[in-house]
Amino acid sequence: MCRIVFDASSHVTDVPSLNEVLEMGLNLSSEIFAILPRLRLLSAATISDITQAFLHLALDEKNRDLTRFFCYRITQDSEGHYRTTDENMTYRFTRLPFDLTLNSFLLSAALREHADRHKGTPPTAAPLLDTTAFRDDFTAGAENDNVAIAIYSELTALMKLIHFPLAKWASNSKQLKAMWRDEGQDTEVQTDVLGVSWHTEADCFSFDPLAILRKLPEGPTSKRTIGING
Repeated sequence: MCRIVFDASSHVTDVPSLNEVLEMGLNLSSEIFAILPRLRLLSAATISDITQAFLHLALDEKNRDLTRFFCYRITQDSEGHYRTTDENMTYRFTRLPFDLTLNSFLLSAALREHADRHKGTPPTAAPLLDTTAFRDDFTAGAENDNVAIAIYSELTALMKLIHFPLAKWASNSKQLKAMWRDEGQDTEVQTDVLGVSWHTEADCFSFDPLAILRKLPEGPTSKRTIGING
């Protein structure tokens, strides 16, 4: 089975790639090393992420020609088998594709604008969306289980307004996890928070120092190298 891979950094000799001619934009995300400690300051922690976040952002029609690509026409024979022909077809994205250098900026800017438009309604989720989101990941701490449940309900409703589905929910709140089980959602005991392992029952972060040391010779020391999502 073949899968198309779009690489906006690829280019031919003496011709710049798409990423090289795009402006990266400002870094609007909170720092990981500020988000993680803040998550543990309050008793109830909740995390989630946006499913295929970039594909939910529409490209302005005048910019869509920058994302043109070629693909062979695929036909279906009488037996239901798909076959590739020699005919080239030209397509373009109508949604923001992955791997563009400005994706993080556009997503953060969209979430910030959405949060700003809905200040106070709902009262809890909108400010948190602006201050605790890291790209497509959302993290929030709450004083108690009731506030954690309110954050979950408000954030789910807030994101539905712009058709951003949230998934991979996890929490150390027993009441919230019981509610998810009643709704038929999976609840994971072991998960990751921005690349750091989190045991939700014991409510502790952990990492493997030997695994980090093994990765260090592979390249420059960075959050990605040592296993923290960057």
